[in-house]
Amino acid sequence: MRRLPGKILFTLLFPWLLFAAGVHLDVDKKEVLRGDTVTLSITAEGENIEFPVLKEIDGFPVLGTSQSS
Repeated sequence: MRRLPGKILFTLLFPWLLFAAGVHLDVDKKEVLRGDTVTLSITAEGENIEFPVLKEIDGFPVLGTSQSS
């Protein structure tokens, strides 16, 4: 079992905390086992927010992304 929320939080949100007025992170599972799929939702509020292109998180592939405004 790997615990990803701490690594995800640090990897993704640290740069945004400097620029975004508000950032919210939601993961659909509290515990993740190897092979599990996890849905990570990131919501940012503010002006001129640009989300990075994510191909992997801590060596795990990103299977899909979506955006809305």
